[in-house]
Parts: sequence; structure tokens; C-alpha cells
Amino acid sequence: MITDVLPLFADNLVCCNLSLDTQALIKLLKRDIVRDPNREFFLTKSHKLHEEEEYNFITKPILEQVKEVFDSIFEYVDVEPYFTLMWGTSCEYGQKIHAHTHPNSFMSGVFYPQATQAPIRFHTTPRTIVPAVKFNNICNSVSHVINPFENTMLLFPSTLQHETAPNYQDDPRYSISFNIFLKGKIGGEPLSMLHLCCLLYTSPSPRDRTRSRMPSSA
Repeated sequence: MITDVLPLFADNLVCCNLSLDTQALIKLLKRDIVRDPNREFFLTKSHKLHEEEEYNFITKPILEQVKEVFDSIFEYVDVEPYFTLMWGTSCEYGQKIHAHTHPNSFMSGVFYPQATQAPIRFHTTPRTIVPAVKFNNICNSVSHVINPFENTMLLFPSTLQHETAPNYQDDPRYSISFNIFLKGKIGGEPLSMLHLCCLLYTSPSPRDRTRSRMPSSA
């Protein structure tokens, strides 16, 4: 008899809607994106758009939304989010963004100034065995697809792997990506007895084959 199912340790994908001047943003991105024919997709020359005054009209509302998520969804205390990187991307016809994560970052996000039919797909931690399923649900899904609307912002753990499908629309698909780190107090909890037990009672070293570090059952 099944008594309960606990979906442990969720990788939270937070979907938000902002009211920004999307046409002004697209105009800036058209100017600043470098169309390098050797790249899989195109990027702005700068990865520090949050430090450029012209982009203040998007960076400030995005950061305020991140702060609201931290406070009302995750309920973090004693920390302040800040941008480490922010850059623009463009996928023209047939272009896509390969599967990747964002290293050296706490959370990441993307803002879409326009609706797109080239969805973003998120992947779970790779599993060694993936049986076929009747229907996808929260307990068996290995990926999730989002089709963004205009003014959609997505916020997710930087370790969460994601990719975008090829753009088969005539117009380029523009987006703003960013990485978030924290200022303030992180951690600080003393080691519990459970933590100490995990540290002390590990399997024996190869140099100590005669004794076990596991506690006796006596």
C-alpha cells in the first residue's frame, strides 16, 4: 500500500510577467548584438548590460522582481541579490542555443521582450535509467518546455540545464539573460550531531582495512 509520495527538493522555475518597454529593448539589442557568423547564435558584445545606463529601464524592474521572488517564494533572509552578468541574445532563422548551465552563479534568469514559438526546455539531473511512461507528471518527467509570451521573465537555479529550440520564425528571437549572486550572511548554522556522525562514521580508508568506522551494534 502506497502511503505518500514526497517530491523532494524541487528545482523551482519561477514564471513572472513584467510590463517593460519591449520595443525600446529590442531597438537596443538590434544595435548592440554582434552578428558573428562563426557563432551558433548571436550575443551582445557586453556581458555587463546591468552596468550600462541605457538598460536601467529593464535592469531595475528585473532586480525588484527577483527580490520579490526571494522574499515571497523562497523566503530567504539576510541576503541581497545582485547581478554578476547580463547579456542579450538573438537567434535568427534556424539558430538555437545548446544545452548548458550557468557556472559560478546562484540563480539565473531570462527575459523575453516578444512572444516566441522557439521554446526553452529545462532538463532534470541526468538519470542512468529512464523507462517509458504512460503520461508525464511531476514524478517522472525529465524535461519541461516553456513557450514564453511577451514580457515573460523566468528565474531558475543556475545549475538547472536548459536549451532553446531552433527559431523557425522569420523574425529574430531576442532575449536578455542574467546571473544572480548574493550579498549578506550565507550559512552559519553549527554542525548538527547528524552532520558530525556523517563525518565521523565514514567507510574505512584503504590504508585501514582492519577496522570499521561504523558504530558497533552492541
